[in-house]
Amino acid sequence: MTTMDKRASIFLKRCDQKLNSLHNKLGNLLVHLFHQITLFAIRAVTVWASFHAFIGMVQAGQSSIGTIR
Repeated sequence: MTTMDKRASIFLKRCDQKLNSLHNKLGNLLVHLFHQITLFAIRAVTVWASFHAFIGMVQAGQSSIGTIR
């Protein structure tokens, strides 16, 4: 192997390592964002359902065990 071939090989290995590192960071970021968006959606649906159940109890004028189900 010539000196130029060795340098090219080292350069390509470094590029590959940097690209793999970038892909890992990007993948972790996307997983984290998806996780946060999903948690927000779950919280929003819970609040929305609780609010509508509360409004239904207020409109009925009373609440009982049956309205909680």
